[in-house]
Amino acid sequence: GSQPPIGAPGAMQQTSTLATRAAHGKSWMLPEAKSEDLLYIADPGSGGVIVYSYPRLKFVGMLTGAPAPLGECVDRAQNVFVTNAANGGNGSVTFEYAHGGTAPIAILGNPGGIPDSCSVDPTTGNLAVTSSYELSTPIQLAVYKHARGRPKLYAAPDFRFMAFCGYDSGGNLFVDGGTLSGNYFLLEELPKGSSTFKAIAISQAFRSPGGVQWDGQHLVIGDSGNAVVYQFDIKGSAASEVGSTPLTGTSNVEQFFITGSTIIDPSGYIEGRSGWVDLYDYPAGGEPTKNRPNFSGPYGAVVSRTPK
Repeated sequence: GSQPPIGAPGAMQQTSTLATRAAHGKSWMLPEAKSEDLLYIADPGSGGVIVYSYPRLKFVGMLTGAPAPLGECVDRAQNVFVTNAANGGNGSVTFEYAHGGTAPIAILGNPGGIPDSCSVDPTTGNLAVTSSYELSTPIQLAVYKHARGRPKLYAAPDFRFMAFCGYDSGGNLFVDGGTLSGNYFLLEELPKGSSTFKAIAISQAFRSPGGVQWDGQHLVIGDSGNAVVYQFDIKGSAASEVGSTPLTGTSNVEQFFITGSTIIDPSGYIEGRSGWVDLYDYPAGGEPTKNRPNFSGPYGAVVSRTPK
């Protein structure tokens, strides 16, 4: 298997062939997992979600219910949502798992398209899900009230495609993606209580839209073509850049996850080093402080804390 980069201070033992056989086995979790903080990595290349204790990064379980897992998010109860990108039938759904659980406690269908990224509103518990491949025109965002039942669909006519979404602490939802003309970067907001998206002017140039997350103070957006995440203040209809975090050792930044002073990037693809999950100091960035190798195609990451 791949070797950790020389000098990597947190390189851990490899997951070996277990991750590559995710699609062919049953979900499982070590008994200790329910009493630990957990890192969930969606690895669509292996057809499963790989679970580690956090921050020790001990391999403690695997979820195989979502054969094509992509986006992940977590609610206040520390339940984990995993979008499944399989096309047709019951494949285009979002699974909900209790912390440390192995069987879904809810399965949510998406009538608007094939689900990609997700975010939970901290003020209401509503679940927002973007769709990378839409089944409707115009593009629509699905929002599930209290993360249950059929979603309400919000039209987003300015988007050619939606990529990632994230709620801020006030319940405002931000979504990035590509414009109708030329796939240029687009950022829009669905304000709390509104049914209409509004465009957000942003001066920073992006090669390609990346993850969107609120870090407690700023809206953080990744450039999936430049391996950088940027911090923005949002005032009215404008986003002002206030900082940036370079992530050395990866070629793109898709669905990252920020927890405390750490940012987790599951898209560590560079020549000769495919399929890594890297952990960095946040907001400093730079070289990874810990990493895990030997994933087939890591995409989503989320940390679920031990429920109180």
